[in-house]
Formats: sequence, C-alpha cells, structure tokens
Amino acid sequence: MYSFIRKVGQALAGLIAGSSLTWIGYQESVGAQPVVQNPDVQEGIYSLATLVPGIAYLLAGLTLLFLYPLGKKQVEKNQEILNQ
Repeated sequence: MYSFIRKVGQALAGLIAGSSLTWIGYQESVGAQPVVQNPDVQEGIYSLATLVPGIAYLLAGLTLLFLYPLGKKQVEKNQEILNQ
C-alpha cells in the first residue's frame, strides 16, 4: 500500500508540475531548435516556486492552529491520559 500511494503521489506531483508550466506559458524546445521564453514565463516560474510553498505552509499552520491546537493545557491533558 505504501509503494502504491507513493507512486500515485509522484504521478500527481508530475502532473501538477507539468500543468503549472503549461498554465504559465512555458514552451519546450522542438528538436535542436531552442525556444526563447517570454519574460512572463520566468516570473511565473519564480511565483510558482515561492508562492505555492508559501500558501502550503500557511495552510499547514492554520490547520495546526485551528484543527489541532496544542496549547499547554491540551498537552497536560494528553500527558494525563498517557499516564493512566
């Protein structure tokens, strides 16, 4: 099961990366002909490389803050449960 989920995750990562590059207008070279990318493509790649992880970290932080809060009282309560 672990290997299957990992392969699905890798496939989705490739799909998302490829789709994102297509979405920002990246053009791949055909044969030996180099393609000069539009400056907007460079900005798009930079935005994808910085904005997407930033949003993911923000969502992870908000999830931990609201769905899984671990204040001092909660940690002490968990410790009491574990000690029993």
